[in-house]
Amino acid sequence: PTPATKAMADLLNTSGALLSRVHALSPVQKGALGLALVAAVREYRALLAQPPPNEPKAMVDRVENLAAIEGEEKKKKKRAILDQNFHRNFRRLLKIALRDWWSRLKLLAFTFALFTRTQITMSMSSLLGVVTRTMIERNKTAFQLNIAKLIVLSMPAAIINSLLSYLASSIATDLSENLVNYCHSRYLKGMTAYQVLRLSSRVTDVDQRITQDIEEWASSAVLIFQNLVKPGIDVVLYSRALTQAVGVGGPMVMLGYFVLSSVALRIMSPGFGQLTSRLQKLMGFYRFLHMRYAARAEEIAFSYGNGWERGVIEGAHRSHDAHRRFLQRQSLLMSILDNYIIKYGATVVGFAFVLSKIAFDG
Repeated sequence: PTPATKAMADLLNTSGALLSRVHALSPVQKGALGLALVAAVREYRALLAQPPPNEPKAMVDRVENLAAIEGEEKKKKKRAILDQNFHRNFRRLLKIALRDWWSRLKLLAFTFALFTRTQITMSMSSLLGVVTRTMIERNKTAFQLNIAKLIVLSMPAAIINSLLSYLASSIATDLSENLVNYCHSRYLKGMTAYQVLRLSSRVTDVDQRITQDIEEWASSAVLIFQNLVKPGIDVVLYSRALTQAVGVGGPMVMLGYFVLSSVALRIMSPGFGQLTSRLQKLMGFYRFLHMRYAARAEEIAFSYGNGWERGVIEGAHRSHDAHRRFLQRQSLLMSILDNYIIKYGATVVGFAFVLSKIAFDG
């Protein structure tokens, strides 16, 4: 016989001897043994609910404190604090993300493209007004000439709009690449990864932080830059054109309206920073549960813990989806208010100012 056959025969003999001894026990002893087995299975399932001893303590806290994550929305709503610490950390990240000149040149080109798009938008608005006037006057020659100008001007407008989207995504990719390379140069050096994963509890979800969080931070940084630069360019150029048309009073009235409406929107808006942070925590916990299941698939399968694990994973997924839908509804409401107050409200205020100038001049 082969060694494998001998091992199988020994295992069968041992199992048979064990079953004979169990069969020889009294009914009370058999009942006590059954209770002990049930208690052992429950204890083993409880151990499966916790990370292994060599995982960071923060992971243990995250599993035990899922109720704390779920209960965050019941706390008092807080807004993100843009204090000195936030600005210092943001500048440090930008210094790392914009460490090459190529990314800085792209950022400069992006700024110039924003300026050019505003100029083209103003030119097209003026040209559309002229086209409408020639239609009303039934001036065929002037109408054809201005339509030709509009066709020619539409080509650079289409190029600039597409170029802006490309530059935004390209700059975000450059920022993400620089940050990832910086993290890799320190995280994957020597014993750092082992110390972070096994010996420290200060940093959790390293995989999510290096992949998803850095990518989202890069996209958010480009969006913040665009939202800061574009309104400034629009205010300068449109104020100059409005001053030439109706005087200094027009820009002052519009700026005052925008300031008041911005304050009102700020008061009415929910704490999107805290809501987004909670969404990331729920996503990190959901990913952690899948990683834990993959690491213990064998133990879970042989202990028939698939149903319990499925309930935990699906519960975490439902919590994440519910919060994401809540965030989407809040974003929809704020988008409606923003369009109504900033866009259409500003149009009404502008027409009211022009009408008052016409009535006053008349």
